[in-house]
Amino acid sequence: LSFRFDRFPRRPLSQQMQVIQHSPEKLQVALVSSRRDLVERYQKFSREERRLLEEGLYPDSTLFGPITVHSDSDWIRSHPEPPQDFLEFYSNPYRSTPVKGRS
Repeated sequence: LSFRFDRFPRRPLSQQMQVIQHSPEKLQVALVSSRRDLVERYQKFSREERRLLEEGLYPDSTLFGPITVHSDSDWIRSHPEPPQDFLEFYSNPYRSTPVKGRS
């Protein structure tokens, strides 16, 4: 006599999770933007400043890790957004900004 307790069929692990990770080059464009004036401003930073900003671009970084999407109902999959660089994000008049005195 054999019992099966799985009410839902299991999918292979490769279908259950997806890891979202971008190349350092793609992250560099998102960080600096593709606007010439911003690229020139970025290049004026000291070597130490650029190293700090670029630390998050590489896979072995301690600042940012890849994002693992566990299912189709994860927030990232459920709320798709168009790609944007930092300038587009920062200049968006509808983005939420911190308010002093509020948590």
